[in-house]
Formats: sequence, structure tokens, C-alpha cells
Amino acid sequence: GERLPRGEDVTILVSQGRPVVPDLGEDRRSPSDVRTALEDQTFVWVDAPGEYSDDIPVGDVVSLTPAPGTALEVGSHVQVHLSRGPAPVAVPDVAGMDIAQATRVIDNAGLTVERVEESFDPDTPGGTVFATSPESTSELSRGDGVVLRVSNAIEAPDVVGMKEAEALEMLAEAGLTVSSTSTVPEEVAKTADTVVTMSPEAGGLVDPANPQVSLGLAGQVEVPNIIGRRVEDARQILEDAGLVLLTDSGDQDNDRIYSQTPRPRTDVAAGAEIEVRAI
Repeated sequence: GERLPRGEDVTILVSQGRPVVPDLGEDRRSPSDVRTALEDQTFVWVDAPGEYSDDIPVGDVVSLTPAPGTALEVGSHVQVHLSRGPAPVAVPDVAGMDIAQATRVIDNAGLTVERVEESFDPDTPGGTVFATSPESTSELSRGDGVVLRVSNAIEAPDVVGMKEAEALEMLAEAGLTVSSTSTVPEEVAKTADTVVTMSPEAGGLVDPANPQVSLGLAGQVEVPNIIGRRVEDARQILEDAGLVLLTDSGDQDNDRIYSQTPRPRTDVAAGAEIEVRAI
């Protein structure tokens, strides 16, 4: 070593070991603060891919590589990862849910329901979600709004087997009207005003912009048994069934019927005449 005169001052340097990657405190996450902390330790800042974070504001430092506390050689490179903010949220698939269910699922995903839009969808019952905007699996920022598209379809009630007047009343209660009524020749019922077909079928979905259904009535009637009835009563029974009573000119209303043609339980066309004999 070098010789010095007696009494000369000597400076002693004590090694602190290798520099250590600095900690990231809550108040030391700005790029400028982190850069200064790295330089104080002789390290070189290196840009690294950003990372999503729910807690660290966009642009602040999320993490360092190597991690804080790691001892490195003097002048080593340290990768700095900046926050990209919260991770994007995928819009959940809520098709087939009612509004309340869909809203809960969307809220749980970190999004909000911006509004509900109603429109007709031929495959989705009324009050049910059939789509969202943006579409499901689209990525949004946390807290963004989603539009629910909800079907306003009207479900056609089952009126087959009802008399026409009853069917019209039930359809009206559902918000539907009858666009046309026809006779179905091959269909048989107890009365000619019995609904035997409907279009759309029961359970079918109707656009409220054109809320109409068509009905088919029985084309044939099963002849009721009126033997033993008074002529007056038989006339009313046949009229209710959509048939016509044909009597001799001398028959009185109180006379009793002892024969009828066609016979009971025979199928005849709606409006057909039933010939009777009475005494």
C-alpha cells in the first residue's frame, strides 16, 4: 500500500454490498419517483409491458422486475411495468334471462345496465333478454353500461276447443285480435262455433306491432240426441250446435220428438238440417 507521513488523514470506504431494487411504497409509484429511486441505486430503467391493476392509477408503476429487495450488480437493468388501469370486462351472456336476472349478472361482472330496449324477437318469449349491446364476450371497461334487448312478443293463449265468443274474449285479454275466421271441413266438434285450429298455434309468439291470429271453426257437427225432447227445446239445442230443425208443418212447440234424421252422433256439415217427427 501507499506510505503516508505520520499524522496524515486517511479516508476509509466501507462497502455496503450490492445495490438492492427499491421498494414501491404507496407514495412512490409515479414514474419520476421510481426513476429517481432506481438511479439512486445505480440501476437503469427499462420499459416493460404494462399490467392491469384495479388499484394503481393508469401510468403509475405497478411492479418491477426483478422484484423489490433483490440485490443486483451496480448498473443493472430493472424492468418497469406501468399500470394500464383495471382489466377489461367481458360482457356476460344473459340471453334467455329475465331483466332482473340479467341485471344481477351484469352488475356482478362489474358493468351496469344502461337501459332496456324492447323489440320483437320471434324466438324469445316476452320479457326475456335475447341480446345485448355490445354483444356478449365484447370487452368493456369496468363500470361501462350495457343495453339489454328484451323481447316484447305476445304469447298466443290456447283457445282450441273453446267456443268462438270465449276465444275472442281470451285473445283480447292477451292483447290479440282475430284477423280471419274460416271453416275447417274435416274437423268435427259438438258445435259449429268451436275453435278447432289457430295460427299461430298456442304458445306461438306474436309481434305486438301486428297482434293478430287466425281461427278455424269446425266444419262438421256431431248431431245431438233430441229424441224425447219437446220441439221448442230441440230447436234451441240444434241452433246452439249450428244446425237447423226441420219439422212437419203441423208440429207444435210442445210436441215430443220420437225420431230424427240423421241419427244421433252422426257427423254432418255445419248448418245442416235435422228432420224430426213429433207427436
